[in-house]
Amino acid sequence: MNIRVLNLTRRPDRWTRFQMLNSHLSGAERVECIDGPALGVEGLREHGVDRESLPKYQCSTIGNQLTHMREWKRIAASQEAGTVAEDDAIFHRDFEGHARELLTLVPDDYDVIFWGWTQCCAVMFEIAPGCRWILGATSKEVMPGENHRFPKHPYVPNLHRVSHCYNSFAYTLSPRGARNLLEKCWPLKDETLPMTGTGTQVDIYGVDAKVSATIPFMQAYLCFPPIVYHPHDISDSDMVPDGAFAEHGVLQ
Repeated sequence: MNIRVLNLTRRPDRWTRFQMLNSHLSGAERVECIDGPALGVEGLREHGVDRESLPKYQCSTIGNQLTHMREWKRIAASQEAGTVAEDDAIFHRDFEGHARELLTLVPDDYDVIFWGWTQCCAVMFEIAPGCRWILGATSKEVMPGENHRFPKHPYVPNLHRVSHCYNSFAYTLSPRGARNLLEKCWPLKDETLPMTGTGTQVDIYGVDAKVSATIPFMQAYLCFPPIVYHPHDISDSDMVPDGAFAEHGVLQ
């Protein structure tokens, strides 16, 4: 199973760590990210983005979204589903076997399958067909040190219709889903959108929030229990305010 892993050239450490934690994967392929901070305002304009009209966005989050959108365009053009991951994702040891089996069970008209969700954020999914939606949230504080335990934990995952979750770190997208996301997520703009089932309005300034806001309009599925885990380590994130990249060798 080919998994295209998004990684910045200036972060070889993250790619090395991904390979170490996910050495059981047979088809992981590194894909170079668009580095928003390195491009700057003029470089982003060449990608069709007016940085000055997006005060809520950071150059880093713009580059991240442009990279995901490049993958969506590739999937839409290829007419084959594709799996995209970010370089801090941790895959279960049986991910490929589980994913292959679940892909045979999902309806043909699916748009996207999220293989997990950001654990410290709310998630809302249908526990069984015809049953009520379940809204829940977990704190990542309950899982200290789980990075190394998660891949080996035995369980049987299943797919559930989902109406709300945050995930840009590991998902499989159909060509139809790719076209839907491209239509709904471009052009970039500052906006505040309702999050289904949460009763809240959320500022949209990153690809995970934008994708989450589009889920109710798609045939979207969530794998539960998750077979990809996201540590959500803010201290190691590249999604930081403009001007804060000197430590990684990028100056605004």
